[in-house]
Amino acid sequence: MAVRHSSHCDFPCCASRTKSYVNVRISWLGFAGNSNRPLADVAHMMFFKRLLRKRYEPLRGEQESLLEFDNEKFWRVYTLAAEHESDPRRIELAQALTLNRDKPRMGLKGTYGLYGSPQWWDSINQRKMPLRFISGTIVAVYEAGQDSKIGLNNGMELDLVTGGREHFGIYTNNNKQVKLFVPGATVLMVDALDEYKRPEHNGPGSGITLEVAISKPDSHRLD
Repeated sequence: MAVRHSSHCDFPCCASRTKSYVNVRISWLGFAGNSNRPLADVAHMMFFKRLLRKRYEPLRGEQESLLEFDNEKFWRVYTLAAEHESDPRRIELAQALTLNRDKPRMGLKGTYGLYGSPQWWDSINQRKMPLRFISGTIVAVYEAGQDSKIGLNNGMELDLVTGGREHFGIYTNNNKQVKLFVPGATVLMVDALDEYKRPEHNGPGSGITLEVAISKPDSHRLD
């Protein structure tokens, strides 16, 4: 399940969401200056190991993990590739919108390749496409927007490692994993900042979520 908060985005695979754009340099400084969230801080440092791709790693044209963490303390609960497997038509629709000249203000521009294509994934894996790394501790969860009243939380507020609080959508590939998103849990996320045909849609609020990990229940509160 990929829960989204709809607003102005016309891209079939991603609706605009309020997110925190974490610049690499700012994020690292934010980590260094924050010592009251040990699990989030350690995880924050670990997943930045994947920020720069090793030159000798061959390109495969498919999603590669961008989050690096302690498997004893975190679960990976969402990847965009897994969502594509469950609904491959999303790729077809997104690519058709990019290629449709009769809709010059709808969908992605295709700057980094057609959505979901090997070229698109390699642009991400090579760090050619801008990426947004997010880590923080959940302070609240809730139902909101079009997906409300279905009995599943679809939104959360995070106390970010870099400072401040922001609201995000909850993303999982399995509905049962939504229950892991509770106050006190640490969340790690990566978004791809692809370019839209409409310039006003570009930015941190319109990222495409690539991967999400969450701390295991017995690791929520570690000293």
